[in-house]
This record gives sequence, structure tokens and C-alpha cells, in this order.
Amino acid sequence: MAHRFPALIAAPAAAQGRIWLTGARLFDGTGSPLRENAAILIEDGIIRRVADAAGPCPDGARPLDVGQRVLMPGLTDAHTHASGTVPQVAKGAEEPLPGVAAHFLQAELRDYLRYGVTTIRVVGSQGLMPQQARQAMRYGAFRGSRLLTCGKIISATAPGGRFYGDMYREADGPDDMRRAVREQIRAGADFIKVMMTGARSNELEDPDPLQLTDPELAAVTDEAHRLGHRGRGEGTGGWRAGSGGGGGRDRGACLGDSAGAGGLARDGAGAGAGVR
Repeated sequence: MAHRFPALIAAPAAAQGRIWLTGARLFDGTGSPLRENAAILIEDGIIRRVADAAGPCPDGARPLDVGQRVLMPGLTDAHTHASGTVPQVAKGAEEPLPGVAAHFLQAELRDYLRYGVTTIRVVGSQGLMPQQARQAMRYGAFRGSRLLTCGKIISATAPGGRFYGDMYREADGPDDMRRAVREQIRAGADFIKVMMTGARSNELEDPDPLQLTDPELAAVTDEAHRLGHRGRGEGTGGWRAGSGGGGGRDRGACLGDSAGAGGLARDGAGAGAGVR
């Protein structure tokens, strides 16, 4: 049975029919030069053929001249904390009502798609906001980018839990770490993220030493993989311990150290490990 991947379950159905796009300047992302006067056949939402615009329109296809616009693969933002940032109001002005942030998140997702970013990967947000926005897109409320989320970031009890609202799920001990993984999957997470060290953006945390014990980190990795999910770690210290389980690193705080750029090259950046 195929893995139930929440982001794909929520994807809207592909448009039906055949479209013949002509007059395109095609950038395919492979390193090839821009292809002029290209034509693309799209069938039921799938690119079936790339040809020259001088060729005949396939039978049953609707021709559409794109006017020398550049066609390119959709972009991916692999590290975002999209959560609907509400502007700070002036002193004495009405405070934002509960739920206003969700509307700002919707606007953010609309803008992502308008700018050509077709997939975003939310690596920490507030509560269930990403899952709620994704469900709204699934049921037709609005159109935005495909959204993958880690749910809440799993962290040891640490100062960061005081600073980042409802973004962290603090856990201590291997059993609690396993429960935290299960909670994120239950809430619709596509992958699991764990804070291996303190956050560099927090004055009370140290981004160098590992803040999880080896058994805790092993429990997160094992539980995520056992349930068919991949894990991601954020931080510098303990990179080798965190990457040994087949996950990746999302943000290297200090890439000049032995666990930084050189460590990434040795330990899997070329094999799918993410860096931000």
C-alpha cells in the first residue's frame, strides 16, 4: 500500500483535457540554454511532450499562445516558517482579533504561487495553522502552493520553548520523544523536525552543544522511520549523530566548524541532506 503522504492527499485534482502551449521560452532547469519558440502538450495536468511551436496542434488539444513568456519548473522554498505574520498595530489601535493571522497566511500562500513557488516546506509554524490552510486549499477555499509541514518542532525542554509561541513540542526522555513524533504524524506532519541544539536566534540558547541525549535522538529517528517518515535536524552540534539516521540538516548555524561545511560534504549534503 502506498504511503499516505498528507501533502499529496491534499493536492487538488489535476485539470482535465489537452492544452497545447505555444510561443514559449522554455527553461527546463537541467543546465540547457533557454529554448525559444517551444511548444508543450499538457494532458490531464501532466506534461506529455515538448516540441517546436512550428509543429501542428495535436488532435483534440486547445491551442494557447503564451506570448513569449518563460515557462519553467515550479520553484520550491525548502525552509520557511510561514504562519501569517500580522503587522504590528499602532499604539491605541484595535488589536488583531483571533483568527486574523489565518487570513494573512492565506495571502502569503497565494503570493507564493503567484511568484512561481509551487511547493513550500514549513519547518515550524504556529499550532495547526499550516494544516488548516492546507485543508482549506484542498476543499477549494483558495489556491496556493503545495504545503509540506513538520507540525510542531520537537525539542528538549529549553529556553526556546518560551520564545516561539506554539511552535515547539518540548519532550524529555526517549519515550516522550516517541510520543511527540506520533503526535506530529497524527496532526498531519509530512516529516519530523527536531532541534538538535539551541537556536542561534535566542540569546539564552547555545547553538553548539547537542541538547538531546543520544537515546532521545535515536528514539526520534527510529520512530519517524518506523512510521514511514523522514526526520530533519536543526543545529550544528551533534550533526554526525543526527545525520546517521538517514535524515538531514535544515539550518547550519556555524558552517565554519568541523561539523559545518566540511561535515556536510562528508556526511550527506550530496545525498539529500538539506541546508539552510
